[in-house]
Amino acid sequence: MRLEDISHSKYRIRPWRVLVWGAGGHGKEVASAVRALGHEAVIRGGLPDDGPLQYVDDMNKLGALCVDAFIVAIGNNQLRGKAYRDLCLIPCPSRPVTVVHPSAWVSPTACLADGVYVAAMAAVQDEAKIGTGSIVNTGAVVSHGCQIGRFSHIAPNATLCGDVSVGSAGFVGAGAVVREGIHLMDYTVIGCGAAVVLDTMFPNVPHVGVPAWPLECKGCAGTGGIVALSPATKDPMVTMCQQCNGKGVRCGTQEPPQGQAGGEGSGEGAERSTGVPSETRPAKKRQRRSRHNRRDTGNPS
Repeated sequence: MRLEDISHSKYRIRPWRVLVWGAGGHGKEVASAVRALGHEAVIRGGLPDDGPLQYVDDMNKLGALCVDAFIVAIGNNQLRGKAYRDLCLIPCPSRPVTVVHPSAWVSPTACLADGVYVAAMAAVQDEAKIGTGSIVNTGAVVSHGCQIGRFSHIAPNATLCGDVSVGSAGFVGAGAVVREGIHLMDYTVIGCGAAVVLDTMFPNVPHVGVPAWPLECKGCAGTGGIVALSPATKDPMVTMCQQCNGKGVRCGTQEPPQGQAGGEGSGEGAERSTGVPSETRPAKKRQRRSRHNRRDTGNPS
């Protein structure tokens, strides 16, 4: 149920009292949007990790507030999901509501699930689908045909081009851009300002940079790299996380790549202990290596 629809309903008798669960900065933003729609915002609640006794005590006091609906305003995806499920079990309130700021644009053909918050100046275009409890933050753009899973967060000024799919509890950082047709797995984390051009991203691993690479390894030990798909040919190619690429070791280990000695490249065809074929490394690194070899051999060419 969208709060905007209640505001313009001819059957509306009085403004709704909406519980905004979350007293932080994000909660204040959501409360401002509720008031801008002509309803009353009641800010309450802490985080599930504040302590089980305090958290349960806050939940038990909700019946005395006499609210009509609720929305969870917690930025952390996992905590927001837990609070949402707990509030749905309480007799009053048990009705989640979707809040769309008056200055945001939501296409009539877009589908917003319960508990979604669309912030000021955000845009949700044709046939986009936003999952339960997700956040489309200030100035974010969700283009046509995008699908966002439950309890995900599209941060301020992030852009999802057409037909992008974001799994459950995904996070796309502020100013990040995701190329059209990209599929992001559940729990994928995209850092601020990153540009996602690969089809395969990895859960619970921050991806940063242009193009976006995994910042650290989790679950790729012993592979000598992370297998991804080339954005141009869709063929498998080997990439390295930024952490292991800088150390010159295999991903997830502290060892040199298989078949090579540690340290700087020794012998013909050595790959400087990165384990990544030279044709897959960025062009700037190949150029620096080429200049280094010319100095060592005295070849002026």
